[in-house]
Amino acid sequence: GDHTKVRELDQRVTEKLGFRAGAWSVTGQTYPRKQDFRVVAALAGIGQSAAKMANDVRLLQHMKELEEPFEKSQIGSSAMAYKRNPMRCERINGL
Repeated sequence: GDHTKVRELDQRVTEKLGFRAGAWSVTGQTYPRKQDFRVVAALAGIGQSAAKMANDVRLLQHMKELEEPFEKSQIGSSAMAYKRNPMRCERINGL
């Protein structure tokens, strides 16, 4: 086949699909696993930042410097009804 036509077709398809930058050549049915690493590393970075923020909010809530919103229908701890559990922070850390 004509390699120039294949590259031109690849360029047209990626532009049509909206992939302006970041397209890479694929040979056969495989692709570079480095792209998987980039995606997972970005997600891990987001998760680390969210966990750090949630932990900081929990520490500040313990010292009464900051509090999560407390809904009207929400109850506190089962043993201590006045206690406000940091539910949102726990959910973020659970990710």
